[in-house]
Amino acid sequence: MQSTSNLVRSGGIAAALGGILFTAKAYADRNDAPPWPTDATDAFVFVIPLLFVIGVSGLYAVGRGRLGGLGTFGLLLSIVGFATGVVGSIGVRFVDGFWFVFVLGMLLGLVGLALAGIPVIRERLLGPWSFLPLILGLYGVFTLMTGDPANSGFGRTIGLVLWVLFGLLWVTLGYALLSVRVHSRTSSRSANA
Repeated sequence: MQSTSNLVRSGGIAAALGGILFTAKAYADRNDAPPWPTDATDAFVFVIPLLFVIGVSGLYAVGRGRLGGLGTFGLLLSIVGFATGVVGSIGVRFVDGFWFVFVLGMLLGLVGLALAGIPVIRERLLGPWSFLPLILGLYGVFTLMTGDPANSGFGRTIGLVLWVLFGLLWVTLGYALLSVRVHSRTSSRSANA
């Protein structure tokens, strides 16, 4: 129980920090930014999906044994996807083709969150915040599929708002994970007996 609680807490902190770093990266990469912040924030491309892996692992710890096949599959797909994003972000430093691996990993991570979203809502896993994995997954897929919003016809300001909102959704998921009270399934069963 203590290790589960620690994983959930670590997941909450990681999801929030990942969202903050994602927002900082989006702001630093806007088209009118000077080139030096973009260079300095390129390390975030590796760190952000790693933090998302830890965040989704915390969500998995909360829902372990409660989400059924679809929810478990979705969260495991999300973990594997974001981990693939980490590998892609490292590989792109050596081979440009790894950019595809990064994008594919991020896409799989977001699709996994969306798949797990309905079971998370059904189980009210995050209380009033249970809708977050579904919204985050669907919104993230939409945003990722539009490419760089600043260069896809949305305009710089709207594009920046779309990316910042994505980061803030991760921060909110982190808050929701930090707010969850982890209960031991065995202790609740013995209390009901």
